[in-house]
Amino acid sequence: MDMSFQVAKNFLLALASTVLLALVAALVPLGGMLLIPLVPQPALAFGLRYGPVRATALLALATALVAYLGGPELAAGYALLALMAA
Repeated sequence: MDMSFQVAKNFLLALASTVLLALVAALVPLGGMLLIPLVPQPALAFGLRYGPVRATALLALATALVAYLGGPELAAGYALLALMAA
């Protein structure tokens, strides 16, 4: 399998995972609080495997998607988690 295809596939998978975790953590009342520590984990794993530059791009795109889907308040909370992951 081509390496760039593998990186792109893992990038999209980590992006979808982190955005989905962020949205679910915000929408589920009590269980969402337990998911908050897991939100940056896909981006951290991607960054460890493919480097900090690609991880930063992933976090920036995920923050933009969370802002679009969840609003600016949720994006501000996610941005704090993204800064911890960066």
